Amino acid sequence: LTIALTICIIVPWFTCRKVPVEVHVASEKAVIIKFQGCVQPGLLGRVARSPLSDWHAFGIISYPLGHESNCHYFLITPLGDWTKNLVINPPAYLYTRKLKFAGLPYLA
Repeated sequence: LTIALTICIIVPWFTCRKVPVEVHVASEKAVIIKFQGCVQPGLLGRVARSPLSDWHAFGIISYPLGHESNCHYFLITPLGDWTKNLVINPPAYLYTRKLKFAGLPYLA
C-alpha cells in the first residue's frame, strides 16, 4: 500500500511541462488562457508559474468540442492574489501537468 501511494504521489511530477500560453484579459472579471493541444472535455487542468510554487486547478474548455480542437482554454475570474496577478503580469509560459483528472461532469 505504501508503494502504491508513493507512486500515485510521484507520477504527476514526472508529467510536469513548461508550455507556451496566450493570456487574453477579456475584462476585469474574466481572463482567458489559451493552451495548444487537444484535451478531452470535462477534465481539470492544473497550472503554476513555477513547478515548485502554488498549483491552481481550473476546468478545461475545448472548442470545437472533442478531438477536432487544436487548443483548449481556461476561463478564470481573478479573485485571489495568484489570479489577479494574471491580469497585472500575464505570463508567456505556465507549468502544467500532462496527467489530467476528471472534473465535475464525470463526478456528477
